[in-house]
Amino acid sequence: MAKRIIVWLSYLDPSLPRRLGRRIAKGRLPSKITLNDLLEACKSLGLKCEVLEDKKYPRTWYMGHKAVVIEYEGKKSQLLREIARVLSNRVS
Repeated sequence: MAKRIIVWLSYLDPSLPRRLGRRIAKGRLPSKITLNDLLEACKSLGLKCEVLEDKKYPRTWYMGHKAVVIEYEGKKSQLLREIARVLSNRVS
């Protein structure tokens, strides 16, 4: 059974320090990620996803980072690593 996991754009923003929400090493991320990049990465992994339009990440609310709800069967950390791999392959 797939879980609904919330992934904030701040988790994948290389310009943010970890204390403000980044969860992936800067070296594994492209320089800039948009919400559309995140949605395309989810679709390329074959995952169902939807955007939470009315929500902002609490630590960086002023940046307007949105959230995406993804149906996934594994752990959140594994999901983030897979998304980062797809995003870095797109840019390279």
